[in-house]
Amino acid sequence: RDLLTASPSLALRVALCFKSTVDPCSSSETAVAWLSGVDRLYAKAEKLRHEMHGRLEFVLDGNAKPRSCLANRWRPWNSTWIPMDNSPAQALFSNDRSKGYDRFAILNPADKASEWLPVRLAHYGKFLYG
Repeated sequence: RDLLTASPSLALRVALCFKSTVDPCSSSETAVAWLSGVDRLYAKAEKLRHEMHGRLEFVLDGNAKPRSCLANRWRPWNSTWIPMDNSPAQALFSNDRSKGYDRFAILNPADKASEWLPVRLAHYGKFLYG
């Protein structure tokens, strides 16, 4: 907050890379607790985001990507799309809102030819024009 308040022209995009061995879509106690923790973070971050009037954005990564049971959780936060990393393959081409694919808005493969080759062969899917 202090950084954005002190610099009125500054805008920030914060990528939140969630690493966990928990399957957030399971019904386990651990998954429920994990989701609850992320829900609390989301509520506080959304309050701050609204205070900053379009100058603060949060991006989901890792286990919190909008897939399966998380497709519409934590909207409007967008997500990275990374091959073979909790990113549905169909989201490379589709913006189907009902499946959360519209939120996969940032193409982010690792700097490895093995990850870029299939994306390149697919003509970068929906990311071709930015």
